[in-house]
Amino acid sequence: AKYFHVPTRAEADSERAGVSGQDSAGTPTPEAAATRSPVPPSSPPRIKLVSVEKSTTPLQGVANVDDGSETVDDAFKRNAVLAFGDVAMLVVFSAIGRASHSEGVFTPELFLTALPFVLGWAFTSPFTGAYERSDNLTSALLTPSKSWAVAVPIGLLLRGISKGRVPPTPFIIVSMVATLVLLLGWRALAFTKVLPSVEASASKKRRANRRGGPLEFLSLLKGLTTRW
Repeated sequence: AKYFHVPTRAEADSERAGVSGQDSAGTPTPEAAATRSPVPPSSPPRIKLVSVEKSTTPLQGVANVDDGSETVDDAFKRNAVLAFGDVAMLVVFSAIGRASHSEGVFTPELFLTALPFVLGWAFTSPFTGAYERSDNLTSALLTPSKSWAVAVPIGLLLRGISKGRVPPTPFIIVSMVATLVLLLGWRALAFTKVLPSVEASASKKRRANRRGGPLEFLSLLKGLTTRW
């Protein structure tokens, strides 16, 4: 007769523990723990910093990035300052002309004398790039020159129509040269002194006024609602 040994539950558990390295409760046996290689610590994830200006991820919120570019408000102020100076130079030219003919300077007729040139400048300067942003002094002087070459002849034409006669040649030459000198002198002063002061004041005002308004708060709420 043959006899077979039926292992008990404890013997079966011991045999399985020797194969898997764990006991019946799932805890590693001392022998398995001694032979198991240590798990290396996981390295921290690498964080790459990307500036907001270079990020392609759409952002939501009310934060604004001052990257130094010209805003619509800054462009309006710059153009207003330049236009005021341009008109003032045309009025100065008219005042010099009236004074040279012994006519009254501080009278309402001064503005009637300057009106044809002011109208010629107003009609042509927006279409000839008189108020394009300039990055250097040469560009600042060339920009109004294109408008001057068109606006002043139109002003002379309007003056001739109002007077009922063609202006004499010496007057045309003096008018062209004098207006060019006055306009370029003003633009050089504006580029080197006036506009930097205006832009610095606007930049300082933007930095000082960092609090969000009611519309920005509503924009923030809308962004949070869309996100969540």
